[in-house]
Amino acid sequence: MENIETITNINNNIVKKKWYDRIPSTVVFLFFTLIIGAIATYLIPAGKFVRVVDEKTGVTKIDPNSFHYVDSAPVGFLDIFKSIYTGLVEGGGIIFLVFLGYFWVYTMLKTGAFNAVIGKIINNSKLRSLYIPIFIILFTLAGSTYGELTASYGLIPLFIGLAMMMRHDAIIGIAICGMACAIGSAVATSNPYTTALAQNIAELPMYSGQGLKWLSMVAFLIPTIWYTTRYANKIKNDTSQSLVNDLDFTSFKFNEAEINNLQDSKMTLTQKVVLGVFLLSIVAIVAGSVLWKFGLTEVAMVYLMGALVMSFVARFSADQIAENFCKACSEIMMVVILIGLARSVLIILTNADIIDSIVYGLYQPIKDLPPWASAQGMLVMQTLLNFVIPSGTGQAVTVMPIMVPLADLSEVTRQTAVMAFTYGEGFSNLLYPTAHIGIMLGIAKIPFGRWFKFFMPLFGILFVIQMIFVLIAVITNYGPF
Repeated sequence: MENIETITNINNNIVKKKWYDRIPSTVVFLFFTLIIGAIATYLIPAGKFVRVVDEKTGVTKIDPNSFHYVDSAPVGFLDIFKSIYTGLVEGGGIIFLVFLGYFWVYTMLKTGAFNAVIGKIINNSKLRSLYIPIFIILFTLAGSTYGELTASYGLIPLFIGLAMMMRHDAIIGIAICGMACAIGSAVATSNPYTTALAQNIAELPMYSGQGLKWLSMVAFLIPTIWYTTRYANKIKNDTSQSLVNDLDFTSFKFNEAEINNLQDSKMTLTQKVVLGVFLLSIVAIVAGSVLWKFGLTEVAMVYLMGALVMSFVARFSADQIAENFCKACSEIMMVVILIGLARSVLIILTNADIIDSIVYGLYQPIKDLPPWASAQGMLVMQTLLNFVIPSGTGQAVTVMPIMVPLADLSEVTRQTAVMAFTYGEGFSNLLYPTAHIGIMLGIAKIPFGRWFKFFMPLFGILFVIQMIFVLIAVITNYGPF
């Protein structure tokens, strides 16, 4: 009987497994993309554009009328595996930027400074009543400036408990933390995982184009705060209006000791200084990128210096600093592998001389379209693509080498192409179960359908705003180029 019951339970689990749970991880998907890319070198004719260096900007652009076919050079079986190694080596600059950037964030979190901020807000009656807009703004800034997204996973149980303590529900807990991070990462003022990669590929100055990005952040925040607060007020007055009212979230509720810890928590002088150093690092990166044309090396330098200064302020020993660095690198290792794999796909396509052929093929249907229509098409394409490549770093390295020449041919600035990429990739992280929201909902134990019902009206509003800002970018020749 026990064996029969076991088999029945296994079968029930198989039946209950959602279709999107069967989709392979991004690493597996990119490896298959690499295989498909290698096969494509035998099917797609090789071709090239003539590239010309712009004397004014020093940027390499393609001559739109110069495409011509060349002798095919399909890759061999062993070249597939060679390309993985080469991809990791060639991605070294970005990879170590990611390592150091996450070490910087990890160090700040280890000092307890962030938890102290939460405690301070909860203990202040005026701030407490505004906790939804405050945390949405804070996490949007975190996602936009230093790429907070995957690091927010560990905070989701805390914020669900916080929302329930405030007589709200688990959806609010996700919205003020994970959703806000994703919206910020879409704006990506100085996100090292998307903007740095995309602008580097597009040969744009690091973290350029700040003005329109900050303006768009305000435009996205206004409806997000309004929509979330409106839902929160509705369920606070009538709990039956909650989309998850029938689900059990008892495990997320704060016990008496946890509530007392939050209420008794006070920000120490050390934590205040740590936060000051952290914020100063962000200012240094943005200012340095705008005023002194910071590149990958300089941004990585700021991350490392910021992490070390925070460590010294927190009185971490040399061994603790080394351990924190190793743990930070291990937590972000998946992103690093994605960068190397995505770049290996590009290496295969480039070595076989078919990447220009792909660009030429994509350009034919849109060559007679006005630039604004081409730019909107890029936005839609990136939004759809995130379903199958749910990784900002993976998309940047895989897609931007195609988007950049496509933008040149369509008379759309490269900065606009980068904006379309970050918007499309970032906002759809909250739309697809294959993307970040799938993991967040798994942690929160919220069915995807409930989240979809909550988020879709807001996504519609945010998508219209995306289209407006992409249109503004085209009209203003959003640059520098």
